[in-house]
Amino acid sequence: MRYVIFVSLASIFSFSAFASWQFDKISALSSNIFHIAISSLDKNTIFVSSQSELFRSEDKGKSWERIFVTKSNPINYIVLDSAKEGGVFLVTAGGLYLSRDKGNDFLKIYRPAAAGEDTEKLLCLAQQGRALYLGTSRGLYSCDAEIYKWRRISGMPETEVYYILPSAADHKAIFLATGRGGYKYKEEEGFRRLFVVPNSPAEDSYSRRQPTCLVLGGGKVYLGTSSGLYRWEEKGKLEKIVDFLPQVKINSLWYDKNSSCLYVASEKGLYSFNIRNNKTECLYRGISSIKIRDVVEDSYGRLWVATAKGVFVSSKLGLNNKREDVAFSLLPQPDIREVQEAALRYNAVHPEKIKKWRRALRYRALMPTLNLSYDKTIYGTAGTNNYNSRAFVGPRDWSVSLSWDIGDLVWNAYEDDIDTRARLDTQLRLDILDDVNRIYFERKRLALKLKEEGGSFNTEDLRKTKMRIEELTATLDGYTGGFFSRRLKELRYEKKD
Repeated sequence: MRYVIFVSLASIFSFSAFASWQFDKISALSSNIFHIAISSLDKNTIFVSSQSELFRSEDKGKSWERIFVTKSNPINYIVLDSAKEGGVFLVTAGGLYLSRDKGNDFLKIYRPAAAGEDTEKLLCLAQQGRALYLGTSRGLYSCDAEIYKWRRISGMPETEVYYILPSAADHKAIFLATGRGGYKYKEEEGFRRLFVVPNSPAEDSYSRRQPTCLVLGGGKVYLGTSSGLYRWEEKGKLEKIVDFLPQVKINSLWYDKNSSCLYVASEKGLYSFNIRNNKTECLYRGISSIKIRDVVEDSYGRLWVATAKGVFVSSKLGLNNKREDVAFSLLPQPDIREVQEAALRYNAVHPEKIKKWRRALRYRALMPTLNLSYDKTIYGTAGTNNYNSRAFVGPRDWSVSLSWDIGDLVWNAYEDDIDTRARLDTQLRLDILDDVNRIYFERKRLALKLKEEGGSFNTEDLRKTKMRIEELTATLDGYTGGFFSRRLKELRYEKKD
């Protein structure tokens, strides 16, 4: 009930985007997923993690392999090496791990220091050039990306470093979200505090809202906290935004400079915030969980969303506020032969099925008929009259017999049944192919017409043409079990490559 009210409030800001957003679940990943990392050097490779397991896909998310398991130390962060392909850093509560072969083998390169009950906790990691920066519960550490000799960076109060953001403008600077506020660090200049996270009204003056993530967008710093979203600009104050989410925990932020949208993963759903017009949209279609742990955009323009019920990926390319049904319709269609094959197999009328039946029938003639019985044995003697003939009943016993019909090797009566079914299947197959061919080429004709003459269409003709193309697409999906739309999406991503 709370989720329904929450979505209704979000609809006040924008309703038009609801129709243009759709997410599909990655069925192979159903556990509670917390983190997603996508390689910038190998766009086909994706890593996701739950609290205790790390999964890898090397085919854009089609198949997954579990490559790392931790029993007692939860996984807090995943960082992919931006300089060398195959490098994976894994931050756990019990140490920092490195793999140079896409996660096949991991080596521990940092072990947290222990001091009684106050054991150091590893919280985050970032790479900036040749330097690695490690955020812990006791401050900030750094090392060379090749040597791994760690040193603690002094100049900042000993506090938790929750998030590290490399600066895109200055390749020697990083931004920090800490328990004492936001900092900017550069080796030549040291630390400079940018802002202080305000107290929560329900907390005492020594306790502040916990920062969770940072992102840069439009020259401003956006800060996610345990109690809402904030924005900071140079020489300005920290300003809270998204007023209808006053106490929501923000888990992750992602900024898309092409659409000027900030994507917010929170404990109460996934949202996009346009930094130009301050409009907020709730993105929920297809996502079965409101607990969004992480959000990442891949090189194809798709959003990957980690939730309490698995991973979801947007089914549209280029996540903006415009519908893409026309562009989707104008993409190259699958070859007609592909569609025919998919339709025949989905409707179980492919000629290969009859061929398999005939092969199986030939083997059937070699198989004997097996008779198994359990009964009494009755036997007797014959005589000249009724007085000297005798019958005897033996004990119950098992009997097994095998028999062959040699004639089946020459002619099998079941061949008549197969011939009858083959004639019916052939007629049904021709009917299906006739429908598929007609619908396929009608859709192709309308798509070409829309591409060549769409600029001269009036609003009503354009609407009718688009609706007809969608109707024909849905009909082909019905004949092929959804193959046609799936193949369209694959062609779209291949074209993007």
